[in-house]
Amino acid sequence: MDCKNFKENSFELFENYENENHQELRDHLRACSVCSKEFEENHAVLKSLKPKIKITANINLKQSVINHLKNTNNMTLKKNINIKRLISIAAIILVVLAITPFINISNSGLFVNTANSAERIFEKSLESMLNVHTMYINLKVRTIEQDNFELIGKEYDFVEHIITKTFDKPEKWKIKKPLREVAFDGKTNYLFIKNVEYAIKENRNVNFTSWMNRILFPAELYKSEIENAKNNKNCTYKVEEADNNIILTVESQANGNYNNPYLKNTSISDSDSKVVYTFSKNSYLLSNLKVFIKVDQIDKLVLYTEKIEYNKELQDEDFSIELPSNVEWKTIKDEFINAENFKNISSKEATKRFFEAMVTENWEAIEEVYSLLSISSSEKTEEFKSIFSNLKILSIGNSFKSGNYPGEFVPYKIKLSDGNIIEHNLALKKNAQNVWIIDGGI
Repeated sequence: MDCKNFKENSFELFENYENENHQELRDHLRACSVCSKEFEENHAVLKSLKPKIKITANINLKQSVINHLKNTNNMTLKKNINIKRLISIAAIILVVLAITPFINISNSGLFVNTANSAERIFEKSLESMLNVHTMYINLKVRTIEQDNFELIGKEYDFVEHIITKTFDKPEKWKIKKPLREVAFDGKTNYLFIKNVEYAIKENRNVNFTSWMNRILFPAELYKSEIENAKNNKNCTYKVEEADNNIILTVESQANGNYNNPYLKNTSISDSDSKVVYTFSKNSYLLSNLKVFIKVDQIDKLVLYTEKIEYNKELQDEDFSIELPSNVEWKTIKDEFINAENFKNISSKEATKRFFEAMVTENWEAIEEVYSLLSISSSEKTEEFKSIFSNLKILSIGNSFKSGNYPGEFVPYKIKLSDGNIIEHNLALKKNAQNVWIIDGGI
């Protein structure tokens, strides 16, 4: 091998010196003092430019740079250009291009799509929330009007929700949809379900709002997102700028147990989701929110905001719930229920005993573990009894778990006295006394 061929191919040694296909290059390097000196100088330049963090450049980028240097090397022999300078420039380009995905140049308005950028955006929004005293949000969710604030469904119609909150002490808030309202007056949580006239009040630690907490408590949401970005918890991030807005898209996977997919795509938490945050570029306050769930590889919109207003003047009625004259607030203490008939047994057996109590019209036993019956107004309670009394149990299946639900589900099939057949899954969870509480599905 002569010097010309060595110079044209010496870059292969920078990639992998010990490669068996490079034996001729190594032989020439040992035999030619001129080429050896130039190679060592060029190698020293590349080593000085090597970043302290490990970077993997795109293979096409590497090949493109190497090919370009080969062509430039031919020019060097003809025009006597300093090869060391060319390598320096090319190496700098390679390093800069390789590390670009890790850079966030916020001062210039350029955001690169990384978790680090997302983290900084959430931190800025968190700082901006310190100047917010009140918040008003009008949003639409694919759900059922009377059901909990966790439930979504790809086939459900959009239901309007109104969220009002004051961040000043005492902190108050309210979430309202047509048949369900929750409110907090600074001390007590309230829940009212209109269609069954169910009104309960509990201490501040009881959660009636489920996933809506993410919107209701933006500071906690942003802290959670910052933590996810730092730890890269199965999330991907994309940051864009449009007009005077910063659009941050966070895609994440459901993290529950879906061996039985019963709960998959029934809530945002139980779905592979894409959350699109739009922040004002000037204030870094959230100006729009959209949530999609992935169904058959297609993004389905399930939540979007129509209006978000900050520091709007709110009245006392924006944080209170008005009850009908025949309904009063009651308190339920599931953790203190000690119904012996539903204690230390399987969820399947508890389901069997629950429906057997309906057959025998033992409503007192049912009320011990089913708060909807014990709390609802007398009119709604009598209506429930008339529907489910004297039913016939057709089948009760084996229990299963799904998603992140802390309890179990038991399939059942019953025939009502009017001949209608109901086939569903009863949701049960244990309280502190190991008693099965009926949580839904009836």
